[in-house]
Amino acid sequence: MDAFSVSLDSTDAEYNDRWRPPRKPGFGWEGVVNDIRTLLTARVDRPQPRVGIYSMITKLNLDAITTVPHLAAELGCDCFVAQPVSLPADHNLHDELVLTETDIPRLRREFGQLYASDLPLTLPAVDYPGQFVSAVQESTGLVRDCFGGNDLFFVEPDGSVWDCPSALRIAQTPAQRRRNIRETTAADAFRPAGCADCALFGVDCVNMWPLMGFDRVVDPTPAGSAS
Repeated sequence: MDAFSVSLDSTDAEYNDRWRPPRKPGFGWEGVVNDIRTLLTARVDRPQPRVGIYSMITKLNLDAITTVPHLAAELGCDCFVAQPVSLPADHNLHDELVLTETDIPRLRREFGQLYASDLPLTLPAVDYPGQFVSAVQESTGLVRDCFGGNDLFFVEPDGSVWDCPSALRIAQTPAQRRRNIRETTAADAFRPAGCADCALFGVDCVNMWPLMGFDRVVDPTPAGSAS
């Protein structure tokens, strides 16, 4: 296993468990944090598996952009990614949670503080905050030479395979191009489509960029320790 991506939306256990309810007792915030500690302890001094914390950012937890990475660094994690929440317009929590243009000044401040903090973590590329903000400002946009369907595939629990998780892209995929991992080979299910320009950039796309690589790599070895 190369890496684990762990979802944790706040340093406040009550907030995290309200919006990301645990499936079983003990599986909430405290369980997640304890399991991260267990995983990192078991890793000993090996570089892998890398452990990253991913926080879903809404109107209600903008501070998580800076507070959660500090927790991640304290735990000894390797990476941190803040992701914009994605909900359809008719979702009953859309107005309460989805970011809007009024949140952009705060988003810029929080990201500015994060990238200036010099925490011992790998963060997404330096242009990632701009992509994040763009997705909040505009419902769609143009991506040139998108990696979706070439270096990235998205599989739903029902086995359907898509070029990417964009709800806009999925909705516009013609029936003859829809694929499923059931009763097929990997070669057919994950047949590269070739990079192409896509005019359907949206909030779902933003969450994929960090999966395709980081360009700000910081040595996570604590000061004074042997590398």
